Amino acid sequence: MGEHFGIFVPLARQSKPEAWLKLACALGLAVLGVIAITLAPAVVPPLAVTLLGDRARGALDALSAFCGRHSRAINASVCFGFAIFLAGVSLPVVL
Repeated sequence: MGEHFGIFVPLARQSKPEAWLKLACALGLAVLGVIAITLAPAVVPPLAVTLLGDRARGALDALSAFCGRHSRAINASVCFGFAIFLAGVSLPVVL
């Protein structure tokens, strides 16, 4: 656990406080992005029905049919994307 503290020591020694501000902003945006992507499949369809009423039915039916036809490709894309992310994060640590 102590080896991770060494990452932030050079940043703490800088005399520029905006470096911490940039780090905090980047971290905050990343967290908000993950939350938005995670919640979108649960929030967007009810929100569309609430705002558009019966007009949303056609778009949601088309989206459901698309996801049904392409479910394997969607799942494979998510798995490969996650694998690429994990490789990108872990390879610099291992090498």
